[in-house]
Amino acid sequence: MSAFENLLCDQLEALNIGQLVVVFTLPGYREYVFHTNSTNAFMKTLNSLPDQTHQFPIEIHCESDANGEFYNSYANGVLGTS
Repeated sequence: MSAFENLLCDQLEALNIGQLVVVFTLPGYREYVFHTNSTNAFMKTLNSLPDQTHQFPIEIHCESDANGEFYNSYANGVLGTS
């Protein structure tokens, strides 16, 4: 999974499409939160990655958060601020 994560992040950053900002990890579960300037470009990049030897079950959800409210809420919770 880390090779897939690194490859996707490298491509997104090289193309100036987006960045990985949060990773939630639980036993048997991992959730990535990306900030991207284009959902279409993100999906095109994801789908153009070279075939991996291991297939991962992936669900994609997209939400608009132009002001970074999700990230700020999470960061404030971690830092204990409001």
